[in-house]
Amino acid sequence: MKKIILTLIITTFCSAIFAQTQIRNTFFQISKLPASFELISGNQLTHFDAVFDHTYAKDLVNAKFLSNGQVLVSIEEQKDLVKPLRKSLESYQQEVVNRLNRDKKSKLSQSEIIKIGQIRYLIIKSKRNSDELITFTTDYTNSFGRMTGIIEFKAKDRKLAEKALKEILENTIRIEP
Repeated sequence: MKKIILTLIITTFCSAIFAQTQIRNTFFQISKLPASFELISGNQLTHFDAVFDHTYAKDLVNAKFLSNGQVLVSIEEQKDLVKPLRKSLESYQQEVVNRLNRDKKSKLSQSEIIKIGQIRYLIIKSKRNSDELITFTTDYTNSFGRMTGIIEFKAKDRKLAEKALKEILENTIRIEP
């Protein structure tokens, strides 16, 4: 009985440590979280109501959240089985750029498609009111899944947000179910 209890304790402890150092979803795995960031729960998002004009992370249903206190990162996977919804990164880029340019409260700073390892990403940097955002989206996998993310921050934390983005993208691995 003591061995079973000890095994359960060790398993729970190891699971807690493992969960704090990486994110694994169906299509993508982030093997290492950005330095000084930790996973937080959806309940902890209320802290950011006082920080941001609008906490975009609260609009997401199945996201995982990371934070260091000033910068908030939301990451989720999407699976689009309906072919017309699966747009190339170039088409999606044009759609988002057009939408941001029409929005009088938003200002587009940068839009680019980059490739890190075998994964292509659309990176969009924008500002809305006093909040700054970096969104990232991958190409679709062969199983029609993709990863999207939002990094929310204030101008004073831009370098920290950029560093978090770099670390997330460099540590993302595509996995096929």
